[in-house]
Amino acid sequence: ISKEGVVEEVEFAHGKKVEAKIAAKENQTQRLVVASRVFTYADGGVYEGELKDGKRHGQGKLIKADGTVREGRWEGGLLVEGRISYLDGATFEGEWRDGKLV
Repeated sequence: ISKEGVVEEVEFAHGKKVEAKIAAKENQTQRLVVASRVFTYADGGVYEGELKDGKRHGQGKLIKADGTVREGRWEGGLLVEGRISYLDGATFEGEWRDGKLV
């Protein structure tokens, strides 16, 4: 259990991490399939990139189930610098704070 109250349960096959289950304080659970730093979430979203303490942190790309793409630098699970692209062609790029472009 991390200091944030997150529990990680990991399964291995042939010496490689293949599945993880992460539970947050609020008892919310996400199942992930892990391979080469590619994470497929139960809702269909896919994240490829770096993690720290079980959260998106560093360079990465998140493709949400609705087709929205968030790509750039992440800190503590939030996009802080980069680009968000929507299916309708709209793109917003720059620095982000609390999920909003600044």
